[in-house]
Amino acid sequence: MANYKKISAKAASEPYREEIRSAIENNYGTRPPKLLGLLANDDPAAKSYADWTGKACEDDKIEYELREVQKENLEAALHAANDDPTIHGIIIYYPVFGAEPSFYGGCMDDYLRDSISPTKDVEGLCHTYRSNLYRNVRYMDEAKTQKCVLPCTPLSVVKLLESQGEYDMSKPSGNRLAGKTITVVNRSEVVGRPLAALLANDGATVYSVDIDSIYVMQRGRMVRTDKTQENACLESDVIVLGVPSKAYKLNPAWISPNTMIVNVASFKNVDEDSLKKIDNVKYVPLVGKMTVAMLERNLLRLYENFHRGATGTEGPSGSSTNSSKAGSDPLFNSPTMFWSLMTCVACTVVSSITKFTLQIEGNGGAVHIRRSESREGSAADTRIPAAPTSIADIWVPTVLAESAWTEGRPHMKTVRVRAGRECDCERVGKELTSRCEPRGGRAGTWVVAWARLGLGLYL
Repeated sequence: MANYKKISAKAASEPYREEIRSAIENNYGTRPPKLLGLLANDDPAAKSYADWTGKACEDDKIEYELREVQKENLEAALHAANDDPTIHGIIIYYPVFGAEPSFYGGCMDDYLRDSISPTKDVEGLCHTYRSNLYRNVRYMDEAKTQKCVLPCTPLSVVKLLESQGEYDMSKPSGNRLAGKTITVVNRSEVVGRPLAALLANDGATVYSVDIDSIYVMQRGRMVRTDKTQENACLESDVIVLGVPSKAYKLNPAWISPNTMIVNVASFKNVDEDSLKKIDNVKYVPLVGKMTVAMLERNLLRLYENFHRGATGTEGPSGSSTNSSKAGSDPLFNSPTMFWSLMTCVACTVVSSITKFTLQIEGNGGAVHIRRSESREGSAADTRIPAAPTSIADIWVPTVLAESAWTEGRPHMKTVRVRAGRECDCERVGKELTSRCEPRGGRAGTWVVAWARLGLGLYL
């Protein structure tokens, strides 16, 4: 052997698994986050992934349920899971329909991916997270308190590269692959393309190779190149293989010494014995164990971003977070909420016509106040995190709507809204809209924010 090193994804994932177990034990009491798996095919790889997920969740004390459904019932099962407040993460085991077209446009599998609520998408493959990844948007909010969920398999490759020192952790975040060249073979929308973009956004020069073309990707840029796969691979510090075919094998003559090879496909895309003859090659034959660890990690991120404080959710002590005691209520524990309320008390509202929509996510995870109309013609959103379900009424000032909030949130319940004595409320679908028109020709009015605890908010 020429200093050949075989890397175990299971061993590399253990620090993350330990971190997850510790978080579950210390932060979630007897009510851990729940992950739902939807299996609607007989693909052996999908079944194996589902089994790995279930075993890992059991070991790490995460609640996991696998529902096997018929293909024709999958869409309905997904929408039911989106609306179920006891479910905090959803994964569909693909492929289900493959390239079959959808009634809604595109292919059915893509439609299903985009139908998973961003608040429950543990794989990070819905439109919201894909769009953020490609645009290098790393947070869901302007305050940068909510990190975006990243696709599990691409993220597992990143973590494996980090474990082997391919990322220079002394450099600033977003530039830790600067100077590295990486080839990703396969440009699928599930793994290859998002992985190439993720690596490019971390500073690498990435060759994205597919059956009919090669593109060079750098942060925010993707340009077709005449470079061959052989040349791209020979230049690369890392080669990632993701071809879902037994027939494809990477030519070992295209691998330079000191290269790291990561096989993400369910088939072996390279002959391992040939790698042992190349100096200082590092080889990861499987990434599944790390992928499952990233799936669990994403579940905890979703829970903290969107579900913490929902009805029936227990904290570390096992007590419900919808308690009316101020000391344990997220309303008083959240700095954002506290300062938002203080701002309400201190500020004068100057707009003469303002329209608000106030929604509460799930059963109480997050409140969004949306100014959709004003005399100035502006439109913006702001977010108040972790509002408890025990808030009955909130007085809403115009000033809270000044900060931009760019991401919409589906599947929201509505709470009662008031924005001053002179506001009229009307129900529009599932939303309650307040239109505020200070009367008597005044240019502005004082608005005081207060929350009455201990009452239900359901209308």
